[in-house]
Amino acid sequence: MTRRRADLVSIAALLALLGGCAANPWAAVKEYQSTGQWEAAYTTLRKLVADGEASRVPDAQRAVLHYELGRAAGATCRFDEAERELLLANQLDARTNGPTQMSLLELGEMATDRGQWPAAVGYYERGLAEIERIQGKNGTHPAMTALEVDKYAIALRNAGREADAAAARARALELRQLEPNVRILTDRTPYGSYCAPGTGQS
Repeated sequence: MTRRRADLVSIAALLALLGGCAANPWAAVKEYQSTGQWEAAYTTLRKLVADGEASRVPDAQRAVLHYELGRAAGATCRFDEAERELLLANQLDARTNGPTQMSLLELGEMATDRGQWPAAVGYYERGLAEIERIQGKNGTHPAMTALEVDKYAIALRNAGREADAAAARARALELRQLEPNVRILTDRTPYGSYCAPGTGQS
């Protein structure tokens, strides 16, 4: 999922700090992502992260960039780097009262796409706990929380924890009943779908 609202303000501030280039690299990243050019997104984000670190931009902006770099690294099969970047984004978000659940849920999705079910379960559990801590028991948008609980249920089932998976599915249904007319459309990172040459799939 992409970062929104305040995050876009953060990126605009970052670009200003980096000199206000005529071409907007953040807009380029969004275009690359939306058109499946994940290697170009990765390359651009690596430069933005390096420039941001050199310029000592605030942690809130760094969190956004490391989060997006993690997604791009995962899409291009740089899985170890993706995990490092998303965990760093999580640490930076924790330091700045940011959306700590987002990087954890992304890590859950990446583990799911790689068939690493115990890891996926662990990340989803941490991400859902952060939603509850930050937003309350049902989340700010229960229908959105239900989507994440559904993913958790899939991971639980594949990890051999069918009773827990059934409980999670029941919880997702309960959440949807709180917003019965809401339909959520989300973007999902295509982990492992655009492997860079030499990375291979694992």
